[in-house]
Amino acid sequence: MDIGRDAHRVKSLSRHTLEQMVARSSEGILLADAQDPNLPIVYANPAYEALTGYTVEELAGNSWPLVKRDVEGQPELERLKAAIGRSESCQVMLPDLRKDGTSWLSHVAVEPLYNARGELKYFLCIQKPVTNGAAEHAVTEVEVTLLQRELGRARQKIASLDRTERILLQILRIRADATPVPASEELLPGACDSGCAPVHPSRPQELVRVSGEGG
Repeated sequence: MDIGRDAHRVKSLSRHTLEQMVARSSEGILLADAQDPNLPIVYANPAYEALTGYTVEELAGNSWPLVKRDVEGQPELERLKAAIGRSESCQVMLPDLRKDGTSWLSHVAVEPLYNARGELKYFLCIQKPVTNGAAEHAVTEVEVTLLQRELGRARQKIASLDRTERILLQILRIRADATPVPASEELLPGACDSGCAPVHPSRPQELVRVSGEGG
């Protein structure tokens, strides 16, 4: 059965041949079900297993790990998800995680696939490692983005602490204004006549006449 042709329509390609081409590709290839909002994986080639450490059995029926991640601080991942949401093609460079937790920089290409009736059926996802030069540049950009995000969080925390400090100071001022003078701050009974200044028990200085009389 002929199911595919090359660009010049010279040769027909059988399904078996196409399957071999995909299976032997050095690039990681996934097919995700586009009719399910969770994008469950329906196919992964051996190269994707080797790149990520996940087996087909672990991947089948589960969402594409890359698109499950939070987009915060990752504009390229946000762009990829937006393109998928619009059923559009997209190419990005993203740090990805293997099953063992190690990271690798990946070039990701996504293409929507339609059936003969024009209905969106799958997303074709192709991943491959980025070369050293491009990797260094992309990693630097990622590090800058992460540092900017952490700086923003630090500024928010400082602003929050400043607000908290101002509130506490205001509370202390209100309490100080509302606190009555303790009895110990008043004149000690019988200490002297009305011509004496008040004496605080914690300051045992001599009584001072306020009438101006000499010692």
